Amino acid sequence: MKNFLIRKLPFGILSIIFSFIVMTQNSNASGLSDIFKSRPPEPPVYVPFDITKKGNKAEMTFRLTYERRSYPFGISFKYKEGDQIDRARVYKLTGSMVASNKRNRNGELERDKNGEFVPSDPEDSGIPTPVRLKIFLITDNKFELIYEKETNPPLTSPGGGTLTKNIGYPILEPGIYKAEIESLRDCPELIDEKIEFRVINPKR
Repeated sequence: MKNFLIRKLPFGILSIIFSFIVMTQNSNASGLSDIFKSRPPEPPVYVPFDITKKGNKAEMTFRLTYERRSYPFGISFKYKEGDQIDRARVYKLTGSMVASNKRNRNGELERDKNGEFVPSDPEDSGIPTPVRLKIFLITDNKFELIYEKETNPPLTSPGGGTLTKNIGYPILEPGIYKAEIESLRDCPELIDEKIEFRVINPKR
């Protein structure tokens, strides 16, 4: 039926449709070619991330030249370095450290039904910041989704004027990648905070 309808279309319309398809394919190919020519940076890479609105996204393109290894992805919350009052304020927003979360009788960190860590004190849980992380391997002609994770990441590392929530540690081969993070919840409490999406190289 579809083929019958296509044969019935005027030649001019068919030409326009065909030209649009070719232009779209060429545009995608050109975009991928531009990525390879630009030589994306190696980790560490930081990009601003407006986490305050559900659906907001941040993207980064990067290249890896080392051997196959695990790379930490996370969200960094900035505070005024050396300012203990500002650090305490941001701590209250981000929640308690994983190490100080609730443990079971065996000394293991407890997790809730969603697999998230359980704070020792509910008041130390901070503002929930659920996100979705996607990582794409970029080849000559396509973006291949190789990693996806949804999580409400806990605070895992402070220091250097930042508090970081680690999202995941995917194992990646040398290559060129695009990483995309998406906010899964409105977080108006964080509207004035400086927040970045980042990937680091743990061995550099």
